[in-house]
Amino acid sequence: MSERLLQNIVYLTRHEKPEPMDSIRLVATDLDGTLLHDDKHISETDRHTLKHLGQQRIVRVAATGRSMHKVNEVIGNETEFDYVVFSSGGGIFDWKKKSILTSEEFGVDLVQALSSLLLTFDLNFFVFSPIPHNNRFLFHQGGGNCPEFTAYLERHRGDGQALGDGIIPKHSGHFMAIIPQNVILFETLKAEITACFPR
Repeated sequence: MSERLLQNIVYLTRHEKPEPMDSIRLVATDLDGTLLHDDKHISETDRHTLKHLGQQRIVRVAATGRSMHKVNEVIGNETEFDYVVFSSGGGIFDWKKKSILTSEEFGVDLVQALSSLLLTFDLNFFVFSPIPHNNRFLFHQGGGNCPEFTAYLERHRGDGQALGDGIIPKHSGHFMAIIPQNVILFETLKAEITACFPR
């Protein structure tokens, strides 16, 4: 069995040693930096492992922060998964049937309130369209230099549009804010969000 997938089995079952194969029902693996190599391909060893898991009737799940649009850029139809949990849990995709089983979306009021809050702090942030089009996004470039924000825009060129006059987000599947390494700012923002959007 592939060392990468074996590590995920150990993590998933939360045991110091992996359980026997006949007691494992599901194996979940991240994509970037785990199953995908630096050149964004899956090794033949790992492909064989995925196939072997399927033969053992073990459910194979890819869990990733990527949107399905971005998943399809690196995972071909021949890849032997059963499900994909994508957009950091925002949706679940049946890989065999090629259909979305479930997805989450914020309401209009929450989207506008959260956008206003992040604008007040002048943060670098993205507002992603609802699934299945959540590779597209609106963005606000806040004050100060932020290489991570610039790099994300560059990697996803053509998918984004700047927030501005007349462009107000109404629907979203998720947000992403990139903030400086500033504990005080983080805690302040966390408190504001908690106060505005209680559970």
